[in-house]
Amino acid sequence: MQPNILIPRPETETIIDTALEYQPQNILELGVGSGCIAVTLLKQLPLSQVTAIDFSADAIKIAAQNAEQHEVAKRLSLIQSDWFSNLKPWQSKKQFNLIISNPPYIDKKDRHIMAKETLQYEPD
Repeated sequence: MQPNILIPRPETETIIDTALEYQPQNILELGVGSGCIAVTLLKQLPLSQVTAIDFSADAIKIAAQNAEQHEVAKRLSLIQSDWFSNLKPWQSKKQFNLIISNPPYIDKKDRHIMAKETLQYEPD
């Protein structure tokens, strides 16, 4: 458990499986979190590169650690940014074959419907 990132959901597997069908070479991930999606895609697609963005500096650190642990760090560029705001002009003009994201999708006002386990182990 990491207190600064969201727990990957079963839907994450579906996103990865769908992405793998396309065999993308140059991927942009918005909201990298732990790096689960980026690292998995890099492990499965050895010729691919991923540029991954997250608002949280803590999430970026965790994604970097996971990329190192799984030996894909050389093909992963991590950027702390609020979506596209910190992409450099040359990065934003880069041709991405796939833009992927699995952001938080439960509004804070709906916290009362969330499982207690989720509320205990995930950041606001």
